Amino acid sequence: MAHISIKKEYEDILKSLGDIQLSIDSALRRYIIDMGTERMERCETEIRRLEQKYGLSYESFLSKIGTDSAPGFLEELSKQHPIWEADFNLWETYFEELKRWKERMRSILQI
Repeated sequence: MAHISIKKEYEDILKSLGDIQLSIDSALRRYIIDMGTERMERCETEIRRLEQKYGLSYESFLSKIGTDSAPGFLEELSKQHPIWEADFNLWETYFEELKRWKERMRSILQI
């Protein structure tokens, strides 16, 4: 377990509320949930923006650029969106970050 220091005035207040460690754990849990929710919402917003821009879900887009299932897709994509690769890298980053935060949040919420 990591050790943290807290301001004396916080310590005094926490002592009056009961178990200091329990109070700190509870506060950290709420903070993580708040920040995690904020991160997930930001990722979801950016993912939706890219889905609207390209008219596909991330999974469908990934499938189309990775296979020959849609002949001419890459050629047309490059014409309409010359920087699609940069968008895709960003999209993939948001998708993976969202997945990691969902796993973290599941873990935190089960505690």
